[in-house]
Amino acid sequence: MTQSPRRTFLLLPGHEPRKTRKAAILAVDAVIFDMEDGVPPTHKQPARDGIRQALAEVDYGARERMVRINGVDTNLWRDDLAALDGMPFEGIFIPKVEHPDQVARIADHAAAKGKALFATVETALGLTRVEEIAAAPGLCGLFFGSGDYSLSTGIEISKDSLNYPRSRIAVAAAAHGLQAVDVAYFKDVKDSGLARQDAFDARELGYTGKVVFHPNQIQPVNAVFTPSAEEITRAEKILAAFEASKGSGRGVFMVDDDFVAVDIALMAERVLMRAGRTGATRRAAREESAATAEAEAAHNHGRAGLPLADIKVLDIATMGAGPLAATFLADFGADVIKVEHPENGDHIRAFGMKKDGVSLYWKTISRNKRAVTLNLKHPDGQAVLKELVKQADVVVENFRPGTLEKWNIGYDELAKVNPGLVMLRTTGFGQTGPYASLPGFGTLAEAMSGFASITGTPDTPPLLPQLALADGVCGAFGAYGVLVALHARDQDPERRGQVVDASICEAMSRLLESVYLEYDQLGVVRQRHGNRLPDAAPRGAYESKEPGKYVALSGSAQPIAMRLLEVIGGPELAADPRFATNADRGANIDELDDLIAGWMKRHTRDEAVEILRRNQVAAGPVYDVADLFADPHYRAREALVRVDDPELGKLTVHNVMPRLSRTDGKVLFTGREKGADNADVYGKDLGLKVDRMEVLRKAGVI
Repeated sequence: MTQSPRRTFLLLPGHEPRKTRKAAILAVDAVIFDMEDGVPPTHKQPARDGIRQALAEVDYGARERMVRINGVDTNLWRDDLAALDGMPFEGIFIPKVEHPDQVARIADHAAAKGKALFATVETALGLTRVEEIAAAPGLCGLFFGSGDYSLSTGIEISKDSLNYPRSRIAVAAAAHGLQAVDVAYFKDVKDSGLARQDAFDARELGYTGKVVFHPNQIQPVNAVFTPSAEEITRAEKILAAFEASKGSGRGVFMVDDDFVAVDIALMAERVLMRAGRTGATRRAAREESAATAEAEAAHNHGRAGLPLADIKVLDIATMGAGPLAATFLADFGADVIKVEHPENGDHIRAFGMKKDGVSLYWKTISRNKRAVTLNLKHPDGQAVLKELVKQADVVVENFRPGTLEKWNIGYDELAKVNPGLVMLRTTGFGQTGPYASLPGFGTLAEAMSGFASITGTPDTPPLLPQLALADGVCGAFGAYGVLVALHARDQDPERRGQVVDASICEAMSRLLESVYLEYDQLGVVRQRHGNRLPDAAPRGAYESKEPGKYVALSGSAQPIAMRLLEVIGGPELAADPRFATNADRGANIDELDDLIAGWMKRHTRDEAVEILRRNQVAAGPVYDVADLFADPHYRAREALVRVDDPELGKLTVHNVMPRLSRTDGKVLFTGREKGADNADVYGKDLGLKVDRMEVLRKAGVI
């Protein structure tokens, strides 16, 4: 093996274009387009067509493209290769190889086309001949397929049951200079911690890469098969000392007070080969590694330089307001760890419209957050949370008052392990008062704050918004409260934290203060006035001559109202005493609205907006979402940005808000799969060992 081995091969069914295209944004070394077991018999030709189209249209960058053909003992493999003749791909996987002759049937074709060739050993008979298969000319790797091996032997898949075939295949590969490629564990493919442990087991047996089936398996497998910075530094030091010792006649030399022999130097060379750092390529590989590390940091953390990068937040809330507060902090670089129940996850994953079974609302409300699973009801889960709290600045929660206290993880308990902790407690009605224990959602807040009672027309019922308005408002207030509390902590000589009590209902009512003052001082109860404002005229949305196309305008400022009157009726209308002042216009609003509506009906929406804006009247089109996506102003300001998502491909999301001139925020990534960062958070952040994480996983804690 003369090149650095591939760490991850992502196996994708060729007849599913969504998956084959998504692979172009995943951090894998190679993509395998499957035409064999992953494709039903009735879909073989659609798979060939789909793979051909993907190879022709999709830019896979530096990722190697490979195909798994059907078995050479079938009548399908020739059709597979014929269908892809002339297409750009680098390798062929032969399934169910049981004899070297099966490799020979493909070897000449592969050599003529310049394709790497991998033989899959996945049957009992294949294992008995693995040394002969490994010696077959033209191979560059052996792949162990555990699923079919289990089927052919009747052995249930487990670590212990697979050690024997894995060892034989790895030894045979090493003996003939081939890469040994293992298969990822089939059970619970979304468990990244299990994937990491499985990769460690394979590496100990001599494997240098794995075929993976799920995006959650990619990062942990890459990490296991990539030498650490410390391993690379020591290997380079050993090789430098080895070169310096040549000609001295010594078979043993010293590195950092350790005796090193030639075999150790050769092992160091292998480490650098795994890192892609052999011979003249080392400097280039070092630069490439730095770029890769930077790219990986951007995906998983990427917060360096952002204004809140030094703040760590534990988001243990569910649904709307609390998680939104954490999202607003994450947009400006806070390291937010989203904590979900291992089985149920956050309820918001089942909320709203879905694509391919994935909630679109989840993608936005959990953007920029690392995702872990943790059972807070379990004593071990509570212990793990307290370990996380030791490193945290903020906890965001929205359980009913008393719930966390019942679980022994209320603020007083958590403050014992971290006195500087700030806890945002978001509920429908706050932590105190007669309604504190009642369930509360944004809908109730929009109703009980008085917002719904003044929204709509006099002849219709109160209107509730078609979005999580109250949750969003409370989320923004909650994030604001957290920042105030953190600032107060920094000013406190004892650096004490505190509780931020955010009521969704009170967040809405805060915006209605002027309506409350009308009642307090004048005894006036604001009513529903449609699009009008009782204290400013004109104001409304007016239909243009295009049915369903409206223009919104506001003439509450006197100069704007005068300019509007002159546009729609000339100087005579502007001088009409009925409309001379705001009070006069309010008293004669029906007549004024009729005049404006009549003028609007003579113009298209865009014509009306252009005329009004040209005359310095505050007016704009009433957009639907398609209009907004097409608007040049939104594009120019990059209010909407495109982000890669490993599940759904490219997503268009709203940029951070507000925008800062020097230390702006950034959308790094969208909501991740459940538990995607368990290994990262529990392994790297907390330092839990793989075996400990496996115990917690089996106990339902993580």
